[in-house]
Amino acid sequence: MYNFEQWNGFKGSIWKEEVNVRDFIQKNYKPYDGDESFLVGPTEATDKLWGALQKLQKEERAKGGVLDMDTEIVSTLTSHKPGYIDEDLKDLEKVVGLQTDKPLKRAFMPFGGIRMAEQSCTENGYTPAPELHKIFTEYHLTHSDAVFMAYTPEMRAARKSHIITGLPDTYGRGRIVGDYRRVALYGIDVLIAEKQHDFANCGDGTMTDDVIRQRQEITLQVNALKDMKVMAASYGYDISKPASNAHEAFQWLYFGYLAAIKTQNGAAMSVGRISTFLDIYVERDLENGVITESEAQELVDHIVMKFRMVKFARITSYQELFSGDPVWATLEVGGTGLDGRSMVTKNDYRFLHTLENMGPSPEPNMTVLYTSRLPEAFKKYAAHISIVSSSIQYENDDVMKPVWGDDYSICCCVSATQTGKEMQFFGARANLLKALLYAINGGMDEKLKTQVGPCYAPITTDELTWDIVKPAYLRMLDWLAGLYVNVLNLIHYMHDKYYYEAAEMALIDTHVKRSFATGIAGFSHCVDSISALNLRLAELVGLPFSIENVLMNLCLFVPQLLWGRRYIGLGTIINSFCIGFIVTFTGDAMTAVFGSADTLPVQLLWVAVAVLVIALGCSLYQTADLGVAPYDALSLMLADRLPVPYFGCRVFTDALCAVLAFLLGGLIGLGTLICAFGLGPFVQFFTRHFSEKVLRYKPEKK
Repeated sequence: MYNFEQWNGFKGSIWKEEVNVRDFIQKNYKPYDGDESFLVGPTEATDKLWGALQKLQKEERAKGGVLDMDTEIVSTLTSHKPGYIDEDLKDLEKVVGLQTDKPLKRAFMPFGGIRMAEQSCTENGYTPAPELHKIFTEYHLTHSDAVFMAYTPEMRAARKSHIITGLPDTYGRGRIVGDYRRVALYGIDVLIAEKQHDFANCGDGTMTDDVIRQRQEITLQVNALKDMKVMAASYGYDISKPASNAHEAFQWLYFGYLAAIKTQNGAAMSVGRISTFLDIYVERDLENGVITESEAQELVDHIVMKFRMVKFARITSYQELFSGDPVWATLEVGGTGLDGRSMVTKNDYRFLHTLENMGPSPEPNMTVLYTSRLPEAFKKYAAHISIVSSSIQYENDDVMKPVWGDDYSICCCVSATQTGKEMQFFGARANLLKALLYAINGGMDEKLKTQVGPCYAPITTDELTWDIVKPAYLRMLDWLAGLYVNVLNLIHYMHDKYYYEAAEMALIDTHVKRSFATGIAGFSHCVDSISALNLRLAELVGLPFSIENVLMNLCLFVPQLLWGRRYIGLGTIINSFCIGFIVTFTGDAMTAVFGSADTLPVQLLWVAVAVLVIALGCSLYQTADLGVAPYDALSLMLADRLPVPYFGCRVFTDALCAVLAFLLGGLIGLGTLICAFGLGPFVQFFTRHFSEKVLRYKPEKK
């Protein structure tokens, strides 16, 4: 059992016997049910530092998005001297540490692939040192080169044609959240001792591949932990022992994260679930009179400021694809414990408050682990911050917790992993739209004019029907799924070998659980959610869409009659009996005038126009208060009975119909998703800003 004076006042024993941050949190955190009235504004130090950083960010934008790049030094934990936001203001920084020696200066990271590292420099007007090219082409094998050595011709063809797109063979894979809290709670020396113990007990003496690999990885992890101490020492801190107060807890934790971003440039370099943990230290210091509330907020503001500064050197196409300069770093607040207690603390408020003290920011991605059991005051404050900043993401804690427990982190936009015990393999996406084309064309790529997929017989009928396309499509998907997984296995094998995340894995259990995430892209265009369901039902019963639509509306009229009579009117009758015929007529007329939408840009254009027209139409006739269609009444009735805004209820009903359509064998595409999640917000927008003003306008009395 470990015991340190830095732990005075902390309860529990299990976390002292083993590395177990969750047990420490559960034994020591204090749920907070109050409101945000205790919050304070930014300190003078925060304002000065944030002002200096904003000035640098403006200079960065003026230079085309990149302020500075390293072209001489390969980034490691100890490669750069200490850096600060502003040398003249460095004494104001409560949390120190930069990726390089200057703020917003991007590191040179060639271990993923030297060509991408060089290209990211040259495309931004910088020239990397020639000796680096020589080293990483003649003397050191990069991850990218290793992957291409092992690719089969089939894999190369799939990569070139983009039926498998976005392969992570040139940069860090990301999606690994180190338990950076361990640095603060235990100190580096304890973590090294635990890893050395694992090394001594690795295997049974038989040097099989898995044992050899693990022994090497543990050694790399120990070396990374040692280098973390050296890095921290350069800033004047000794992180060998546990943090003794809140200031050190914030700083120690950040050094752990800094180690990760100094050595890996992966997408989704997430921070994890840190607010409740850090609150334990803050509360102890507040009770002991060590800090004030203003100083506590300052610590939160400064660490978030550093998270906002994370930058990686990327090629231009990457930046264009993702519209900007994303890191995909997620930081979670809220949630509930397995024992039912809310895990909301004052620190959760403080982290959300940074969006007021320093303004909105897309990074880090502040994510509320939401459940109806969260304190009402916190839910209201989160809603307030959502409105004023548009910078909060919500995840369903009720869905996540049964699978990952109450100490999980969001390792990307939505993917969860158990903090400190799990990592996630991820990479690329299977292009399902292209697979559909391959199914029709017998595996031939229309653009490249080469055989990429299996050489099946193409479909040559004059009319494509679902019964004809479905078997060919499913067969092509079987091929694509197998190839996709094999490619990812190859990539991740080489990544572990040539671009191993030693600093992150050093803060994860040695016997780590490796999960596997895959992605899909290229959904075909389709109609809106209810139409997708209607079209499939019409196909199943052998009726025209217009007739089936009437029958569907008659079925939906029953719940409207029972629970939504106030929404019944002339508009209900018109919609129920006419909309199907109008859709059929309009579709035929548009095809005759404009032709079919054969390309994705045209398809997306029509979907965008359709969503706006439908949303405006729904908004007008709902506001006119002459009755609404039975389907539209569903979301209105839900909004009347639930503490959920209209657009949320609309998204729910649309998404539900999309799911039902899919389960019935209908083709759900990108248009379906756009309509499902975009129609409700646009209806609400038009209602507030147009329909209510036009239809309910009353001239002022003179």
